[in-house]
Amino acid sequence: MTNLQIFGLFGIGIGIGIAGVAWGYDQHQKRKKEQERFRRERADFKARTESGRQMITDLSSRLVKKDEQVRVLLQENLSLKERDTETPWQTFA
Repeated sequence: MTNLQIFGLFGIGIGIGIAGVAWGYDQHQKRKKEQERFRRERADFKARTESGRQMITDLSSRLVKKDEQVRVLLQENLSLKERDTETPWQTFA
């Protein structure tokens, strides 16, 4: 092999090495951006999940209050019906 061939092969090797380093750096940057994006998405998901949990808690407490109101109204309705059925003739007196 001549010196020119050796330098040619050496140049090709250097070119491949530089390309490999550039590709590796590019891949590293892509993974870094991807990690940042996943972290943001995860934080958003956690926030939405927590918001949903809070909404469920609020709705549950509202349901308990409404259930209590319905129970009181039903009890009042039943007591009025009992009163009306006990003395139906007194309404015309």
